[in-house]
Amino acid sequence: EGNVAIGTVAGQTSQGNSAGGCVAIGRAAGLGNQKDGAVAIGFGAGQTSQGQNSIAIGYEAGKENQLTGNVAIGFNSGQIGQGQTAGGCVAIGSGAGSQNQQDGAVAIGSNAGGSAQGSNSIAVGANTSAGLNAVALGAGAVATTGCIVINATGINYAPTATGSQGFFISKGTCLLYTSDAAEILRV
Repeated sequence: EGNVAIGTVAGQTSQGNSAGGCVAIGRAAGLGNQKDGAVAIGFGAGQTSQGQNSIAIGYEAGKENQLTGNVAIGFNSGQIGQGQTAGGCVAIGSGAGSQNQQDGAVAIGSNAGGSAQGSNSIAVGANTSAGLNAVALGAGAVATTGCIVINATGINYAPTATGSQGFFISKGTCLLYTSDAAEILRV
């Protein structure tokens, strides 16, 4: 009901299960199993199993298995497996959150989040990577599980300190705050 499909094979199979309200614009957009309220705009956007109320805009954005309530905007953003169980992911930028972006993850920037971005993580900047419950800010920043990394160098930066919790600043001084807030290690 109330579905829109424009383009060769757009919205061809199972578009809108009950309430409808789906939009598929572009060749193979929303091609198979596009759930209620989903929007797919661009070649291959939301092509296979696009979740309810998800948005995919751009060439092959949200192409395969984009779960409920996810947003993928940009060339190949959220392309494969965006949201693993609960969804709620955001990927904005060319290649942002491109593969297996975990639930609640946010990736903004070209290739931000990369592949297998951790749940409830934030990756902002080109080529950033963030593990589970981590924050990576600045081009090339890599944050492992539970870490916050702010990269101001403009080159790839991944802390080498052991442990999985901490706060790192890559310009000038590098600090590690362990799980015990009283302990501070200067590197």
